Amino acid sequence: MNHQAMLFFRSIVILLGLTTLLGCGSNAFRSGSSMNHDWSHQQMSKTIIKTDQAPEAIGTYSQAVRVGETVYLSGQIPLIPQTMVLVTGDMEAEIRQVFENLRAVAQAAGGGLDDVVKLNVFLTDLSHFPLVNQVMADYFGEPYPARAAIGVAALPKGARVEMDAVMVAAAPLASGAR
Repeated sequence: MNHQAMLFFRSIVILLGLTTLLGCGSNAFRSGSSMNHDWSHQQMSKTIIKTDQAPEAIGTYSQAVRVGETVYLSGQIPLIPQTMVLVTGDMEAEIRQVFENLRAVAQAAGGGLDDVVKLNVFLTDLSHFPLVNQVMADYFGEPYPARAAIGVAALPKGARVEMDAVMVAAAPLASGAR
């Protein structure tokens, strides 16, 4: 066997070994390996977060989903949880209600707003973004989460602001979580 063929053959053997080690190979390859580890049965469970301290979902989604320590908080608009009606008042009142709703869901998931690592802000008018910054400082401490601001044409129920978030929480779940 020439040198190039030998290098090619060794590369294939190494790749097959890595695929087996990482659990990416077929069962036939894994069953013959002394380093057999079946990753396909190791799934993290997801927990649905639900609280009556935030607006109930108005569609086919959950208020939040927790997988391990990562929590994905669904978008919140300025609905008052008890009435499911948009808060009345100026834009600041709407922004504050959204943060209160996010806080309630975050707490139900075993964390708080300071555990948020990514925040998405959706605005029907981006001229309100400085006000979002001002109000956000009342709800978040440093270090602030990563954030995106997205201008949108419309939001559910005629809201002018919506926010969703990703949180990392090491605390156990609140009693209201399912």
